[in-house]
Amino acid sequence: MENKTTTIAHICKNSQTELNKAVLVIMRIMMQDYAPQYKKICYDKQSAEDFKNRMLKKLANFHPADIYDGYDMATEQSPEFLPNIPTLYAQVEILDKKRKQLAKNTQETLRMEASPEPTIQCNPMAMLVEARAKLKNKYPNDTEEAREEHAKVMEAYEKKKASHGVSQDHACNFHNCFNPGTTSQLTGENINYYCSEHFRRAG
Repeated sequence: MENKTTTIAHICKNSQTELNKAVLVIMRIMMQDYAPQYKKICYDKQSAEDFKNRMLKKLANFHPADIYDGYDMATEQSPEFLPNIPTLYAQVEILDKKRKQLAKNTQETLRMEASPEPTIQCNPMAMLVEARAKLKNKYPNDTEEAREEHAKVMEAYEKKKASHGVSQDHACNFHNCFNPGTTSQLTGENINYYCSEHFRRAG
């Protein structure tokens, strides 16, 4: 437990050291780039210390690299003015969000790469064979031979109709009847035709 506490304290100390270094570097750059404006803010030792402490407090939760880049972004937007602390904070915050999103995306990518490849729990070909078998059991007569036989029967039926001189389109719709059919108000617009014998049954 003591070693873990020591490690955490060491990390925090290093982070604080890096933050202090970043803030001091930025202040030196400000002094070089904007000397007149900088001297109005840090006109003596105490004002410079106060300015540094304000920056440390405001930027405490950010990565030092983002502080450097945030300063560059702020100066690019308004090169004639010394970036104040709120402006610097806004730019660093944007970079911090991008950094966190990138880290999140990287973790997600690594997680997906480490995940096992999905496995197919079923055999598509076996399912197809099973489906065909069920259909065959449900319709045992639905075979190629049965379909051919049915086609022959229908062909013979149509020929028999034609032999009675009845048009296929106007033949009586009653089963096995080859008499000519007609429609009336009783059957209306129905496409089926019925002969005089089966006309009443159709109604």
